Amino acid sequence: MDLPTGTADAGYLTALEEALAAALAAGPFDIAFYLAGADPWEGDRLGRLCLTKPGLRRRDALVLDTLRGAGLPVCVVLAGGYAPDLTDTVDINSATATEVAARVVEPAGIEPATSALPKADRGLAGANRQPQDSAQTVKDEGTMQSDTAQDVSESAILGALRVTEGDGVMATADLARACGEKSPTDPSGTFRRALPRLVEAEKVEKVKRGHYRITAAGRDAAGLPL
Repeated sequence: MDLPTGTADAGYLTALEEALAAALAAGPFDIAFYLAGADPWEGDRLGRLCLTKPGLRRRDALVLDTLRGAGLPVCVVLAGGYAPDLTDTVDINSATATEVAARVVEPAGIEPATSALPKADRGLAGANRQPQDSAQTVKDEGTMQSDTAQDVSESAILGALRVTEGDGVMATADLARACGEKSPTDPSGTFRRALPRLVEAEKVEKVKRGHYRITAAGRDAAGLPL
């Protein structure tokens, strides 16, 4: 984008949205690289644009949400930033990292990181510890609830795919929206775990990156005519 010197938040974000749409239309792509520069900030010594810090954060959100909505993995790289006070550049970079962290999805089947310390060494000795039987009961109940939610989500995914028109292919965001997810570009963990499970069970087919359709096995599992 070739923008006039002094372009502020509104003009920049409008141009960026149009540029993203044009770039994605030239796809398909396997991955996107996002150079999140801090030099468009209005106080930068070398940059010639006039974005505010909130404007830069909206830029980050626009780029990340647009690319995720297109089903693309994103590699984010910090770039630029020549503020007279280094803390301003750090503020901008930190805001970018916060926007990225809010959208991180744990790969299916990967357990969240836990402490490497033995259980006996975690926290204050003896504080708030449950008897082993009680802890096991809580774990079992949580597993049962998780499995039930997983089954419901899988049924919702199959139900959404079965009514897809045309070639029956749906993008991930559209599929999440059809399943009632509140944020289609950042669906719940239950949805994110259910979709790979359906692909592994060959009930759903991954046509291309971020696009899926129901298989004959999936239609059979949903009680639908083949």
